Amino acid sequence: MKTEILVVGHKKFHKPLFKNEYKKIFVGPNQANLASGQDYRDSSGDNIAEKNANYNEMTAIYWAWKNLDLDNYGFCHYRRFLKYDGKLLDKKTIDRLLQTYDVIVPKVEKYGDGIRTYEEIYLETVKYNDVDLLRGIITKNHPEWLNAFNHVMSEQSGNGHMRNTFIMTNQAFDSYCSFIFTLLFELEEIVPKSEITGQRTRMFGFLSEKLLDVWIENNQANFVEAEMIFSELGMKRVNNKVKHLMKGAE
Repeated sequence: MKTEILVVGHKKFHKPLFKNEYKKIFVGPNQANLASGQDYRDSSGDNIAEKNANYNEMTAIYWAWKNLDLDNYGFCHYRRFLKYDGKLLDKKTIDRLLQTYDVIVPKVEKYGDGIRTYEEIYLETVKYNDVDLLRGIITKNHPEWLNAFNHVMSEQSGNGHMRNTFIMTNQAFDSYCSFIFTLLFELEEIVPKSEITGQRTRMFGFLSEKLLDVWIENNQANFVEAEMIFSELGMKRVNNKVKHLMKGAE
C-alpha cells in the first residue's frame, strides 16, 4: 500500500521522523525558498497555487489529487498532527484502519457556543452569507447533496471535524475532491473578487472545513476519529523519542 501524509506549511517546521509516510508540502509565496528536493510544492504540475490566500490548505489537497497516485491520502498541518491509541499515526496503523474505514478524521471539535448554527456563526464572523450562496448552487446544480448540506449547516451543536485534517482511501479521496472542488469553483464564479476582503479573504478555506462533514453524511462514509496534537513543541518531543528508539535499535 502506498500511503502518504502531506504536512502542509508556509514556513520551516518539524515533521515526524518516520521513513516515508510523512511528506512536507509547502504553500504560499515563500515556498521556493523553503522546499528542498525531497519536499512537495503546491505550485508544480496541475495546481491552483495562486488561490492559496483564499483556499488555504485546500491548494495542497488539490495538488495531491491531481499529481499523486496513492492508495491512501493524508493531510495535516505543521502545527497539527493526528494520533490514535496514544501514538502518532504511522503507515502500519493507517493501512490497518483504512481496511475497515473510508476516512480517519480528528475528533469532533467545538467551534461555536452550542446554540447558534454554523451558518449563523459564519455570517457573524465573515459578514456575508456565503453558506446561503452555496445552498443556492446546490439547489440548482446538485440537489442530491441538499439534504446533507442543510442538515450539517443547521445543526446547533457547534461541533465538526474541522481543520481540513484527514486520511482517506484513494476512492474516498477522489469522491471528496470531486465534490468539494466542484462546489468551491462554482461559488468562486459568482462571488465578485472586489467583495472578497477582510475575514472573507479565507472564505473557501473556511467553508471547506464544514463541507467535509457534508460529504461524509451525503456519502455515508465510514469514519474513525483520531486525536489531534496541536503544537510544534509536541512534534519536537515526538521526534526526540523516535530518535531515542532508533538509537536503541542500532
